[in-house]
Amino acid sequence: MKQEELNDILYTHAEFIATEGRKAKLADLSYEYLSDLVFTNANLTNIDLAYANLTDANLTDANLTDANLGDVDFTGANLTGANLTGAYLTDATFTGADLTGAQFDYINIQHAKLSDAQRNQVIFF
Repeated sequence: MKQEELNDILYTHAEFIATEGRKAKLADLSYEYLSDLVFTNANLTNIDLAYANLTDANLTDANLTDANLGDVDFTGANLTGANLTGAYLTDATFTGADLTGAQFDYINIQHAKLSDAQRNQVIFF
């Protein structure tokens, strides 16, 4: 997927909400099938991906700060260096995912499945 295509998808699914006099973009891609897509270096801050299928997706160095990732299937996904600070990850599946160097600060990760996930240099706070 080209960056323009990703931007078009995010814009198409975006809602603009007012926050302290500014406009903030919150994309809703919940329940979407996004398997095998490339989101390398993508800014996905505040995105709603609840129940989405991201199996084998490439999220290398993606910014998923404050994202809703509840029940997302990341099986086999590459999240190397991804920033998941403040993300909601309850019931997410990371089976066989590469989490090398990913940052998981201030997260809710109850009932997440991490079996066979590569967790080298993962940052949990």
